[in-house]
Amino acid sequence: MFKYRLLRGGFVMLLALSLLSACSSNRPAPSPISLLLSPTRSAAQPTAEPQGVSPTSIPTATAIPTAADTAQFPPFIRTLQVQDPPLTGEDVTAVEQRLAELGYANPEYLNGAYTDYLAYVVRVFQAGNGLEVDGIVGPKTWGKLFSELIIRDQPLYPIVALSNYFSAVLGGSQNGAWIDSILTAASLTGDETYRLYALDGAIGTAKGSRTEDPLVAGPCEMLRPLELEPAPPKYAVIALAADWDALPRIPEQLPVDSEIYRQAVADLLATQGIEQPDVHITKILRTDLEGDGVDEVLINATRLIGGAPLPQAAAGDYSLVALRRVAGSEVETITVAAEYHFEDQQPAAPSEFVLDGVFDLNGDGTLEIIISHAYYEGGGISAYAIDGGQVEAIPALSIGCGH
Repeated sequence: MFKYRLLRGGFVMLLALSLLSACSSNRPAPSPISLLLSPTRSAAQPTAEPQGVSPTSIPTATAIPTAADTAQFPPFIRTLQVQDPPLTGEDVTAVEQRLAELGYANPEYLNGAYTDYLAYVVRVFQAGNGLEVDGIVGPKTWGKLFSELIIRDQPLYPIVALSNYFSAVLGGSQNGAWIDSILTAASLTGDETYRLYALDGAIGTAKGSRTEDPLVAGPCEMLRPLELEPAPPKYAVIALAADWDALPRIPEQLPVDSEIYRQAVADLLATQGIEQPDVHITKILRTDLEGDGVDEVLINATRLIGGAPLPQAAAGDYSLVALRRVAGSEVETITVAAEYHFEDQQPAAPSEFVLDGVFDLNGDGTLEIIISHAYYEGGGISAYAIDGGQVEAIPALSIGCGH
């Protein structure tokens, strides 16, 4: 499982600064991918957009190619993908020209070869057009790219994860699909205005910057730092450039000494093999996640004798986020994220999960769960979705940095 979360504390402040440094310092000159957006790209505006809040969009064709235009397109003859040596030919040139025509590619960095840059531009095109995002031009991508049908302009709504020490692109939503941090970062123009949210509601707006080079390798490859002006308060959790209220149902914080939920945590730990657990609940939230009129309860509990993010673990240590929900006539407890330790261990890298809040990240009326995760020399943030009583991580909305 991806390791995550930057904790509030002196050590973590150093960690966060090092993460930003790893992603922004000692880097070579910006690669062509950092100039992915052409100067003519513009943001699409959603219907009934509130003043000061704007999404970004991946630009697409605004006119239907004529029959004469499409007759000039070469037929699909082979799959195009990155390889060594790079593929060249009329079909590669046709893809380059078409992507440049639609505003995806910067012509200055097209050289007639199927490079990493071209594959990345293809991924951006695929993400905005309902295709499998793999950077490979197969029959479906080719057909869509050269289609006589209008390639619809779908706004992409970026989501920025916030902590005490940094803000970074978590991902986005577009046309009902989740978009990862890399593709979302590539679509940003720096003109986006974000609505800021804390655990209990909206707390203002801020202007966002563009991010650094979208192709960063190494342990921080998914982390795209982004600056907000004015800087968000420390209790802010997410920033969303969208026209809907991300907190239509504000969660109620319940007392952490509730005996009912302490017993629920004890029972869950016992099923995992931790007998006579030391129950330490840090947060309890109650809200209607699915908008069906029935409340769920989220419980955050952590017991780390050595603390986190120290490199040691003790028998009986754990950290978890669990969901309590009504299933028929029963109440069930579902593990959302967890880690357990059954013996003393040093060195070790115990994880701490922190329930940051619940927010509607894509405007569908269902609240997603934001959980931070920290361990020795690493951290990050992830989103989880509930669907029909099941809770799963959203792969596209997970960022982190560490070893």
